[in-house]
Amino acid sequence: MFTYSIDELINSKRKIDTKVALVSNSSAFNKNYESTFSLLKEKYNIVALFAPEHGFNSIQLAGENVEHTTDKNTNIKIYSLYNKGKFSISEEMLNIFDTIIFDIQDLGLRFYTYISTLKYIIQSLSNTDKKLIILDRPAILNGTTVEGNVLDEKSQSFIGPKDLPIRYGLTIGELANYFNIENNYNCDLEIIKMSNWERTKDYDDYNLPWIKPSPAIPSFNTSLLYSGTCLFEGTNISVARGTYSPFEMIGSPFIDEIKFSKDINNLKIPGIITTPTIFKPKFNKYKEEICKGLYFHITDKRKAEPIYFAITILKYLRDNYKEFILDDNNTNHTAKLLGYDFEEKFNNQTTTQLIDQFREQSKKFKEYSKKYHLY
Repeated sequence: MFTYSIDELINSKRKIDTKVALVSNSSAFNKNYESTFSLLKEKYNIVALFAPEHGFNSIQLAGENVEHTTDKNTNIKIYSLYNKGKFSISEEMLNIFDTIIFDIQDLGLRFYTYISTLKYIIQSLSNTDKKLIILDRPAILNGTTVEGNVLDEKSQSFIGPKDLPIRYGLTIGELANYFNIENNYNCDLEIIKMSNWERTKDYDDYNLPWIKPSPAIPSFNTSLLYSGTCLFEGTNISVARGTYSPFEMIGSPFIDEIKFSKDINNLKIPGIITTPTIFKPKFNKYKEEICKGLYFHITDKRKAEPIYFAITILKYLRDNYKEFILDDNNTNHTAKLLGYDFEEKFNNQTTTQLIDQFREQSKKFKEYSKKYHLY
């Protein structure tokens, strides 16, 4: 039977006699729906809590600053690791603890910022006498599927650690080992493994409780579609933030939703079908405006390739709508999400050529990263 690593740690009766800081949020729980924090504070000397993007309680929206605060029930200080869109940790924070425990449910996607937070924690502990313990969690989108291009170094950012494909097929513990070894960080790192986790299974195959890893990912279905639809965030297309179905729809006031859906469905891309939709976001892009576009339906999650599906749609929009802006507000956000110089590639290559290149890159990463597999 599958067992979370937090249950493995608690059941092991292991002692940690040092000052402990916990990096976590509301996604960290055990088989009985008990939070990791509630379990660890009864067993260890928790001296501080560290919060990633969205905060310790996972209630702040994407990009919002996370402030230092205090847990009202325990009076333990909650320190923010996320400030102005970047990782932030001070010497004062580093001096609080001897051991840091990391337990956050990741999505397994390059632009999901919890992994950058993890990478910078490892880097911050490089060549110190402090220990990092990772409580491993399932790869929500399984541990065998690798999809998308490998990010080039000049596109590196907080939403894009270098050398990773968009969907990398590793658990958070395996990725921690990858970061530590590939970057020669020499962090004192330990992974507490799960029991009976199978690489081929998606999170929903286990019938485990779904607790949102971030505010705009309310379901497994959303997480799968998000792997592709997040690529529209840097454009002038809404991903339906501010609705009840974020990342399951895309749209804009200038789109003909009927023709759009028909044209995309005529491509007969496996695993996903679209229907025309209309929505009005209550916040975020196109607030209180009518947006017309596509609603995505997963018909076969094993055949669906949301990232390549999104690339196909981006090219379609660029070819068919003069109003479409690939890099809205000139923020370079799209390049950071896609992980390459999109202007050159989109102008000079067909969709098929792009996707073939990406498949080759993801294939190489999949083979290379096998040495970091723990399961």
